Amino acid sequence: MEAVITVIGRDAVGILAKVCTGCAEVNVNVEEVSQRILRGTFAMIMLVDVSSCSMDFTAFAEKMKQKGDELGVDVRTGTKGMDLVMEDGVCKGVVVTNNANETYTINAKSTIIATGGFCSNKELLAEYAPGYEVFNTSNQMGTTGDFVKVFEQNGFKMENMGKMSFFSNIIVPYRDLTGGADMNLLANNEGTLLPNKSGMDRGTMIQEQPNGAAYYITDKTGYDSFYRIRKHVGLGYYSEGATLEELAEKLGIDPATFAATMETWNKAVADQKDDEFGRLSFASALDTAPYYAIKVSPGIHHTMGGVAVTTESEVLDIQSRPMPGLYAAGEVTGGVHGFNRLGGNAVADTVVFGRRAGEHAAKYALEQK
Repeated sequence: MEAVITVIGRDAVGILAKVCTGCAEVNVNVEEVSQRILRGTFAMIMLVDVSSCSMDFTAFAEKMKQKGDELGVDVRTGTKGMDLVMEDGVCKGVVVTNNANETYTINAKSTIIATGGFCSNKELLAEYAPGYEVFNTSNQMGTTGDFVKVFEQNGFKMENMGKMSFFSNIIVPYRDLTGGADMNLLANNEGTLLPNKSGMDRGTMIQEQPNGAAYYITDKTGYDSFYRIRKHVGLGYYSEGATLEELAEKLGIDPATFAATMETWNKAVADQKDDEFGRLSFASALDTAPYYAIKVSPGIHHTMGGVAVTTESEVLDIQSRPMPGLYAAGEVTGGVHGFNRLGGNAVADTVVFGRRAGEHAAKYALEQK
C-alpha cells in the first residue's frame, strides 16, 4: 500500500497539522481525540477543518471524524505500528499489524509519529526512570511507549528519558486529577495529618502509611474554589460529612482522633504557627461544613523524555541530523518542555508541533517524485 503521509498515533490530546493539497488548505489530525478510542495504536491519514471546534475533546474528535468521512480518509483502527521502513537514513513508511494478525507495509513519502509517552509502561519506567514504575499514572492508558525501542534501534536521538512530570494527587481508583482547592490537607487512615511533600517524596510517604492510604481533605471553601472538586463530588467520588466526625466515620477513621487532629490544625492556622510540621504559610482554617474527602495517590502525569526533534518537528538521528521523511509531535518527543512542564502546555505542544509536523511532512511529500 502507498500513502502520501502516514500518521502513527496514540496521543491523548491529539495532534493538529496543516497540509497543502494542490491549492486547497485543510487541517490534518494525527488521531481522533477521544479516550473512548484510545485503546490501540493505529495508522491513519486525516484531513479536517477544525476552525469551529471548542476544547471539548469529544466534540473535537467528532468534528474531525466528520471531516475525515467527508473526504474519504482511510482511518485504520485496530492497526498497530510495529516498525519504521528506513532506507539509507530516509523514512519510507511504516510496518503495521492488524487485529487479524496480518502484517504489511504502508509505503509513504512522509511519516509522522504521535504514539505518546510511556507513563503506562512499567518496564520502560523501570529502565529509564527507576523508582517511578511503582506509581500509577493520570495519563491515558495508551501511553505505552510503543516506539521507544524502534527509535533506539534505528539510532535516533533521545532526550530527557529519565525526567517525569509528577502530579501530587490523583483519585483512587479513577486516576482523575484532584486539582487545587483554596484549602486542602492530606491525612492517613489513622487520622494523622501528613507533611506537605511533593513528587516522589510524597509518593513514598503515602506508600509508607498504614494500608498505603492517604485522603485529600477539604471543606466547603475548597468545594467552592475549584470546579474539578465540584464535578467529582457530583459524580459521587468524594465522601461527605456534615461534621468532621461524620466524615471520619465514612472513611473508617476514628472520629475523635480525626476531629482532634483538625482542631490542632485550625489552631495552628489561627496562631500562624505549626509546631508539628513547621509550616511557614497557611491558607485558611478547614472549618466550614460540609466536609469532603477522597482517597488519593501521586501519579506520573507526563513523561518528559522522547525522540529529539527540530523546530520543524523533524526527527533527529544520534548526531542531531534530521531524518528525511520522518516527523514526530506530542508526548512522544523529548526536550520540548525541558525537565518538566507547565500545566496546560502539553496541549499547546501537541497542537503547535503537530501542525508544524503536518506542514513540513506535506511539503516534503509534495517535493518527492
